[in-house]
Amino acid sequence: MILRRFMKHITDQNWFAVGLDMIVVITGIFFGMQLTDWNEERNNRVLESSYYQQLILDLKADQEITRYAINENSTNHAHGQLFYQALTEDDFQISDPNKFAESVLLSRYHTSSIINRQTYEELTNTGNLRLLVDVDLKREIVGYYQGNLMLRQWDMTQSILHASYVELAAKLISPEVTSKLTYEVEVKISDEEARKILETAHTLPNLKGLLTTMINRNLRSIRSDERKTKRIQNLIELLEKKLEDS
Repeated sequence: MILRRFMKHITDQNWFAVGLDMIVVITGIFFGMQLTDWNEERNNRVLESSYYQQLILDLKADQEITRYAINENSTNHAHGQLFYQALTEDDFQISDPNKFAESVLLSRYHTSSIINRQTYEELTNTGNLRLLVDVDLKREIVGYYQGNLMLRQWDMTQSILHASYVELAAKLISPEVTSKLTYEVEVKISDEEARKILETAHTLPNLKGLLTTMINRNLRSIRSDERKTKRIQNLIELLEKKLEDS
């Protein structure tokens, strides 16, 4: 209808009407584009808020995992120090055979605080990271996940030495006793058995050096995870404030 009227006005050489028709068409196109842009912007902000909410859930899960790792590695580190003390002190006395055997076993354990990257990877893989319009907040989010990736890479290099230590330490305690201690089944280690474990440990090459690596790995992980929990909490608070303000 508009096109027919437009053509009639041209045929009639009614240039004023032609001009009005063009203004109407251009105005309609302009407002249509504005409405499309407004809807797209609105949808983007809704999606942005959805990502913030999901990131908060991921970070709270990371927080729980990291706290658990701190507790576990603190225990492992303490046991590693006791075993190292037994290996390095000439006058070391085994006062509690069960505790000593447990220390030999737990000194070879390490818990990694692996974070949930699902939401972040969705943001990066889909290109939706651009939807996060707060530059400072986006920098904090990217910094958190990139920093943890670097820590994970370091941890993986340490796992090679960890495997070597586990292989050596496995020679000290029988599989049966290891299984009982692992699953907290009541087991009685005699003084003679404990002394034999320590004597065998002294004969294993590289055991002391690898044990030192394990102790340092657990200690570094504890300190790193303590910093991580603070960073997680700070990031959660920033995201929650962003949602409140939006």
